[in-house]
Amino acid sequence: MAITTTISTEEFKRIAQLAYEGLPCTVSLHNNVSALTAESTLVEWDAEKLPSSNGYADFTVAALPVGGLDNGSDERWEIGETPGANTYVEAAFAAADQGFTYNSVVIRVGSGLYPHSILVEDPAITVAAGQTQTYRVQLLIDNI
Repeated sequence: MAITTTISTEEFKRIAQLAYEGLPCTVSLHNNVSALTAESTLVEWDAEKLPSSNGYADFTVAALPVGGLDNGSDERWEIGETPGANTYVEAAFAAADQGFTYNSVVIRVGSGLYPHSILVEDPAITVAAGQTQTYRVQLLIDNI
């Protein structure tokens, strides 16, 4: 006997609204020399954030908009920088002067104590003056 479970797309929407809508989203670059993980606090991560120099600045979306259902093969509720499905937070980091080097990207949503997620670069990334490094981040609620 087979059982099939289907989660309502309206439930995806409800959860996404509670988790993301209207909250700020910040993407920042860090030199993780202390072996920090996704379970480390944002205070710990902030101690290893790149200084605001050589063109570096955190990328922030002041308030995440309403997401949208991707009716394609994904069947998930997606949240980005603009309203609707199939949108992303396009976090661009432009270097000036001497540029900068980092090995971790931290994504925070709202005012929690821990990151939403982290990305680890190995080897570290160097962005030279005049260059830009962009990360495309998509927040979502999925049934997997």
